[in-house]
Amino acid sequence: MRKSIGAKLKVFCLGIVVLLGQYSFLQAKPAASSFKVLAFYTPYAQMGDAAHAAFALEANTWFPTVAAANGFTYESTTNWGDLNATKLAGYKVIMWLDNYTGDGNQRTAFQNYVTNGGGFIGFHVSAFNQNPADWSWYFSTFLAMGSYKNNTWAPTTAVLTVEDTSYVITKGFPKIFTGPVNEWYAWNNDLRKNADIKVLCSINAASYPLGTGTGAGGASEIWQNNGEYRPIIWTNTKYKMMYTNIGHDDVDYSTRIGKTKAFDTLLYAKIVLNAIKYFAGVTTSIEGSKEPTGRLSVRNIPFVVKTNRDFITVSYSRSDKFNVSIIDLKGRIVYSGIGRSNECVINRNAIVQGSYIVKIKSGNIALSQKLLTND
Repeated sequence: MRKSIGAKLKVFCLGIVVLLGQYSFLQAKPAASSFKVLAFYTPYAQMGDAAHAAFALEANTWFPTVAAANGFTYESTTNWGDLNATKLAGYKVIMWLDNYTGDGNQRTAFQNYVTNGGGFIGFHVSAFNQNPADWSWYFSTFLAMGSYKNNTWAPTTAVLTVEDTSYVITKGFPKIFTGPVNEWYAWNNDLRKNADIKVLCSINAASYPLGTGTGAGGASEIWQNNGEYRPIIWTNTKYKMMYTNIGHDDVDYSTRIGKTKAFDTLLYAKIVLNAIKYFAGVTTSIEGSKEPTGRLSVRNIPFVVKTNRDFITVSYSRSDKFNVSIIDLKGRIVYSGIGRSNECVINRNAIVQGSYIVKIKSGNIALSQKLLTND
């Protein structure tokens, strides 16, 4: 006789992402001496890519809400002319959210800034190029990945491997975690062959096939497990810098409004904040716990997944209506629906054997749990 499904399923919290202001790493006591961070971005009217613009908007909304609790002040600008020695002297860390400069004087100022100890974090398209000779030092020495090779489409989550759980930025992290929705890039250079580069996160084999192939490139935009090493986040140890490929929100192209938020993924948010603080010389408040927070327990989360022989029931007590999705570890959505009257009841037959992430979203709140089946 078939055992009760309740005995075959284990549900536990993984990377719970609630309104971010509730987390301890955002509520930490600010550093005694606050430092300044400056983010550069190009607005949609000039950049022309709605997904990159959506990420810049997300970043410029999210960073101000977490800056003070993490010991820094955050400023952003669309004036790339601020890449000059006088302006940069006042900032410990600068970030490029959705672009990079093409101006020779600005490039020189940037190189001098990072060579003399300034911190830098570049997101997603800040590395995109098909001609690294255009700025050889930046693409081939500083970032070191050379030219863009290919990408996945459509934007989807991916399982990431944390390459070094003892390194200060990722110390104490789980060995794998599910990253945010993103368009994933691959590069021509093998970063493992560069002694100056330390890869922090790469694509885990559980992600493949990665991508849906629904873009113009068709099946070529679905990555297969062909043995290729695909780094996602890394640092050049000769500088205080980090590049992260994550920075492409899924977007409604008709409205140019982002449908996903990268910083809703708690562990990714922690990596970015850890890097900012580390590059600024602050190490005492860097997060290293595998748990989302020491203050947050399962009892505090009104998000419950229950199972029986026939159904999976997802309940969320703080909202009468919420969106529910179940995603496998390859980033594919196997169920999408709407919870009403505080719950969503899913036919058990819709979910086959495997590991899944159950996600719900209600307003500004996003939550996730890992669902394991061992049928």
